[in-house]
Amino acid sequence: MEEMNVKARKIGMMNSNFVNVQGFYHNDHVSTPRDIALMMLESKGYKDMMRIMGRRNFECNIEGVNARRIKAITTIENSSVDDNYTVLASKTGRIPRVTTNLAVIAETKNENTSFLGVVFKGRTRYEGMRQLFDIGNTVMHSKTEVVPHKLMFKNGNFDFGNKYWKNNSGSFKLDFKDYYTYPASYVATSRGTSTQIHTGRLNFIPGHKYYVSCMVKCTRYKSGTLGFQFTAIKKYETVGLQRVSDGWEKISGVFTAEEGASLSRVYFGGINKADLDGRIDNVTIIDLTKVYGEGEEPSKSEMDRHVYHNLSAGNGLVIKMPQTSIPYNFENLHVLFEKDSESVGYPASLTKILTAMVFLDNISDLDRKLTIRQSDIKGGSGTKFKAGDIILLRDALNMMLVESSNSIASAFSRLAGEQLILRDRKNC
Repeated sequence: MEEMNVKARKIGMMNSNFVNVQGFYHNDHVSTPRDIALMMLESKGYKDMMRIMGRRNFECNIEGVNARRIKAITTIENSSVDDNYTVLASKTGRIPRVTTNLAVIAETKNENTSFLGVVFKGRTRYEGMRQLFDIGNTVMHSKTEVVPHKLMFKNGNFDFGNKYWKNNSGSFKLDFKDYYTYPASYVATSRGTSTQIHTGRLNFIPGHKYYVSCMVKCTRYKSGTLGFQFTAIKKYETVGLQRVSDGWEKISGVFTAEEGASLSRVYFGGINKADLDGRIDNVTIIDLTKVYGEGEEPSKSEMDRHVYHNLSAGNGLVIKMPQTSIPYNFENLHVLFEKDSESVGYPASLTKILTAMVFLDNISDLDRKLTIRQSDIKGGSGTKFKAGDIILLRDALNMMLVESSNSIASAFSRLAGEQLILRDRKNC
């Protein structure tokens, strides 16, 4: 354990302390999202680890008296980030009734941008990670400094996927909400007919001011508008681009809802029989009067500076992945968004990333075979081993990082400890 804590300090994890190699619950076994981010960045230097943490499953043979072939399944499951991002490396951590954590390195599917996200105490850690990456996209696309909104909206639909949105079909009534956000990037391709996503029929309150915004990117333009149309007023207003854009641009407006408006919806995409290609991202609608109070509503320019998401996790952050291999710290990293990322929590099985690095620092030959001892066997996640099972170290590393094997973590700790003792004896 001393070697793991020494490694953590070298990485810069100054708010972390480790007392076991698996990540089992202990009051003194703690870390922060910021420290875990530094650990993930350090793991980039371990090619075997990065390759393994990008896997979803693998198969291997176990030799010995109880010889068998096993298939390991990743603990990354039902990931809602997959629709818009390609996961390059990931690791989960969970302590029942205490915390559910996730660390992911991913890249956008439509652009050459990579992110690192860490979530602690996520109600649904995958949804929280997608939120972080979506927020990171917004910040990257805005081309201006964007600061987190200090008021976390509690009464909105962002946490519940896209069930409040329709693609040109259906009509339904929504309850009163403080805000609405569409939780994904949307392809807005139109060929002379309007192609849009739109809200259900919202309960816009006459006299209330509403802020509406989205990010747009137009790659081909012939006619119409790429943007949104606000219909909670008697004379609809359309805001957007009528040209090819230089990357992503933010468009927005503040509108006062009127009595007697016929539709009470907001449409996003190709408007007015558009003939164009583009994308819509980070759609947001906020009832400014309800949130801030009558007469206290912020201006459009004030609202344009903010990020409007309530992260569905206790703590988290998203970083633009650096392109260099210099020692990282939070002076030279580009943090796009964070929520209580320096608060101490329980890392759970994210610990195994550090366990793997310390193991690889001491054991170079992964084609050696490991014999499992009774003292190695631990409960919890991972394949159920028996004393005497024999497995290649390379396969064992896969099992620890893909299915989060607690028994392999114990065996690795034993092997690394034995190697350190031998090294110390040679140096005496």
